[in-house]
Amino acid sequence: MLKIVFDTTVLVSVFVLPDGLSFELIRRVKEDKCKAAACLEIFAEAAKTLLLQQRIRRKYKYEDEEVKDFLNELMKAFNLVSLPTDMPRVCRDPNDDMILACAVAAGADYIVTRDKDLLVMKKYQNVEILTPEKFIKQIIN
Repeated sequence: MLKIVFDTTVLVSVFVLPDGLSFELIRRVKEDKCKAAACLEIFAEAAKTLLLQQRIRRKYKYEDEEVKDFLNELMKAFNLVSLPTDMPRVCRDPNDDMILACAVAAGADYIVTRDKDLLVMKKYQNVEILTPEKFIKQIIN
């Protein structure tokens, strides 16, 4: 079964756009069509984005408790992995190195993201990096 790491951009999209493609990918994870892995740091970054980004909050209007419930529910569906203490610096945005390290630690086949700093890499070690659109078109369908 395919193993996927979703980056923060996808998790935020799932929360704010429950009719969107990213939500469809998470639905497939919950139905055991594929396996998703994450680290606590990815969930913390998603929480920080959803709770502190006023631009997003103004546009989508939600309560803090909804964010906490959403992330807690996702954590139940994901395999949680620990990041290595000596993460290599490989991405042009060092904040994205945790996504790469998480994917390697989880033995993931894919990283699904909208982050241009990750997408430009196309592949890291044995992990292919795709947008949700390319992932669902090439892999799922």
